[in-house]
Amino acid sequence: MRLFSDDLKQGEEIPLVFAEPGAGGRNILPQLGWDEVPAEAKSLALTCWDPDAPLEGGFWHWLALDIPVSTTGTVQGTPLPAGSVELQNDYGYRGYGGPNPP
Repeated sequence: MRLFSDDLKQGEEIPLVFAEPGAGGRNILPQLGWDEVPAEAKSLALTCWDPDAPLEGGFWHWLALDIPVSTTGTVQGTPLPAGSVELQNDYGYRGYGGPNPP
């Protein structure tokens, strides 16, 4: 499976609009796309974990489950498809939580 984004580029800083408000951002979910999903997949999960965060065990920014396998990506700033489940992130709320570096 391959994950890609028009909004995020490897090795570049994450644009501020996708950051937490405490860092001056708007906490907008970036555009993400994926392909090469295994034929036997029943649903998809997306997670965003920062192992380098200055907290023991890293920091979970996003945990999304039960994304329909027919979905091929997200649209910037829009919710996930119906049936998807977003778990509580380490900020303490459900959904995407952008970066907020110390």
